[in-house]
Amino acid sequence: MMTGHANTTPTPCADSAAGRTASLPAWPALLLLALGAALYANSLRGVFVLDDVMWIVDNPRLRQPWPHALGLDGVRPLLAASLALNYAWTGLAPWSYHLVNVAAHLLATLALFGVVRRTLLLPRFQARFAGRETPVALAVAALWMAHPLQTAAVDYVVQRGEVFMGLFCLTMLYAVIRAAGAPRPWPWLALAATACAAGMAFKETMIVAPVLVAAYDVLFLTGSARETLRRRWPAYLASALLCAAMLPWFFRLQSAANASAGFAVKDVTAWSYLLTQSGVILHYLGLAFWPHPLAIDYAWPFASSLADVWPAAVAVLLLIAATVWALRRAPAWGYLGLWFFVALAPTSSFVPVADACFDHRMYLPLAALVTAVVLCGALAADAWRAASPAPAARWVPAVALLAAIALLGFATILRNADYADARTLWRGALDVNPRNARALFNCGYGLTRDDMPQALACMARAAELRPNDAAIRNGYGKALAMAGKLDEARAEFDAALLINPRFARALDNLGVLEARAGHLDRAAGLFARAVEIRPEDAEAHSNLGTALLRLGRRDEGLSHLREAVRLRPDNPAFHRNLSRAESPAPDR
Repeated sequence: MMTGHANTTPTPCADSAAGRTASLPAWPALLLLALGAALYANSLRGVFVLDDVMWIVDNPRLRQPWPHALGLDGVRPLLAASLALNYAWTGLAPWSYHLVNVAAHLLATLALFGVVRRTLLLPRFQARFAGRETPVALAVAALWMAHPLQTAAVDYVVQRGEVFMGLFCLTMLYAVIRAAGAPRPWPWLALAATACAAGMAFKETMIVAPVLVAAYDVLFLTGSARETLRRRWPAYLASALLCAAMLPWFFRLQSAANASAGFAVKDVTAWSYLLTQSGVILHYLGLAFWPHPLAIDYAWPFASSLADVWPAAVAVLLLIAATVWALRRAPAWGYLGLWFFVALAPTSSFVPVADACFDHRMYLPLAALVTAVVLCGALAADAWRAASPAPAARWVPAVALLAAIALLGFATILRNADYADARTLWRGALDVNPRNARALFNCGYGLTRDDMPQALACMARAAELRPNDAAIRNGYGKALAMAGKLDEARAEFDAALLINPRFARALDNLGVLEARAGHLDRAAGLFARAVEIRPEDAEAHSNLGTALLRLGRRDEGLSHLREAVRLRPDNPAFHRNLSRAESPAPDR
């Protein structure tokens, strides 16, 4: 992150000075690692939530051989590969997945520390921060790591994509800073290009990294875009090619029928999403300074007109205007504003995303806010010491910093504990927004084993709030079937299929009801449609195989039972079904 207050124009000597740094002892890195381990030790008890189920629990690719298991034929290949390696290590035990997330967060913290420290060692900031580069960088990194807003990316397993993207963005920036002062810049530029590629393979929002790094380079290392391209054109060319390579996938996503991001998102226009984000951005800013209450899902409503959000829109426009002004008059402060808005742009601009607000989107933008706060604190501490010559005055800023880290860290530990119980997470989301249909549904799902009447009441309310949500109607129907209310369950499955005729899970669930009613031909037809739509669904294969066996179609049935075992070799029920089917019939 860029830091400081000067607004002088960079000169070529900035490049030569960038690599001339004081020797760095190991204790700051060890301190950050120890602090991070203490703060996130209890996160290893976390469970799988939300999209973790789709990406991990119900993802047959994790159980397949190369290359499917490593996700090389899908989107976000390194994210999929990391999950596949976790599965190969510990199966579905969540602790190893959380351990990788924590490790990535600690590495990102070290990268942020390196970026801030190297920045403060640039000639333009030496007059103000000489001798204090390491303590200031340590304060920024510690506060950023300890902030409870980061738990949304660290504790929610599949959001490791956000964490790794942040790690590689910071690594790319650090490598360019090192290249600026290195006698042989090529290894550092190669690292920058590699980090850009790795970040893209974890999450497509990495597309902002070349913009942030190039802006830093122009503002603080070379002083002009032409000079930046002359010195480091290979790294930026490689980054541009990587961004271009993302475009075909981006446009496929836009045109997908079930798109969760892009202009194909149903019921959300670009204008409505842009208006909504003004309030979301102010919400993020508020959580950065007072991180309570946090929620795994806010169910943020979309704005329908400017009249709904005009105060927030005016506030955000003023912040953007202040950033533009500062880029000309005080580039260091302006760059922090640029970092915040550009890092948020993929999810907080005019390109619709199905969910307007998620805390994990603040993972990288938070670095700009923390840096700004620490710098303001450092400048205030200078003024305090100048105005109060008493010896005790020098300790006041340090005590305030330690108190802030302790409070934020304690809040982080408490938030980690929430992720150990899905019901706690969803109850917290309901406390924030009682009309959150997804939270109501998941609260009900968590109660199905303990309190079925209350579970059904929660799910019924969720279906009432979102009657056109096929997943909620299907899940409610499954709970009704568990409670023995088969006619009501059938109505919910029918409703889900009316909303989405290609909803494989609803077809499978409806097929189970038909099989229980003795309508095997009808059940087999439903199972077959589910398998055709979702050939990786092991449960549908198992159900189809069982139905075909009961219809006397043994060879076809065995084929589907074997496919279920192949897709889910860790499921003992599928093995039992296949073993019984393959056993020779007893003599009569």
